[in-house]
Parts: sequence; structure tokens; C-alpha cells
Amino acid sequence: MEPRFGSRSTAASSGKGTETAPAQAAPSAAQRILALVARIPSGRVMTYGDIADALGLASPRQVGRALATTDLEVPWHRVVRSDGTMAEHVRDRQRQLLLSEGVGIVGERVDLETHQWSGATPNRRHTT
Repeated sequence: MEPRFGSRSTAASSGKGTETAPAQAAPSAAQRILALVARIPSGRVMTYGDIADALGLASPRQVGRALATTDLEVPWHRVVRSDGTMAEHVRDRQRQLLLSEGVGIVGERVDLETHQWSGATPNRRHTT
């Protein structure tokens, strides 16, 4: 079994209990998601699927879960569904925040053609 992040192991062979420094743990999926969301520039958006694809995750739902359960300040409002719509429970606030950043919204959908960001090349439309 892998030791938990930050735990110390004791070398049993010396009998003196020598401590070793904790190994650098790879960032969790949630940490990687939040780091990528934090990089989305003002006036641009990514879809849940874009983020999942960029990070090699199994499902866009992982992205939604990470955003819903964090208390860190990340620009969550810059993440939308693959059709450009926003989640019902935050739609009004998200719409307000996106409009204040200059993101075009037509009806109930973000103009993905103009405002979608790929994360790697910000001017390239990332098809979903």
C-alpha cells in the first residue's frame, strides 16, 4: 500500500528509526483540474470536456465534481457545457460574470466559436 502524502516511513533494518523525506506525490486530478481552470484567461471559456480531454481524465463529470467541491477561488464561471450552456443552479451568476469579461452569449449559450480556449493554443477553436 502506498503511504499517504506527507507521511514518513521508518527504516526497520537499522533499528534506529531513520526517517526519510516524503516522496513528491503527483498532483491529484482535482489539483490538475483547478490549476488548468485557474489558467483560463478572462474573456475565454473551456468546456468540461475540453478540460477532461486536456488532462486525460475519464469523464467531464470529474471536472464538475472538482469545481463543485473546492473552496479555492478559481474562475469556475469560465467552464461551460459542451453546447455552451451553463448549469441551471449558477446560470444567472455565471452569465453575469462572463458578460462582465466580454464573453458573447447568444440566447442561453456562450459563443464558443469566438470565446473557447483550448488551454494550449488560446486562439485555436477546440472542437468537441
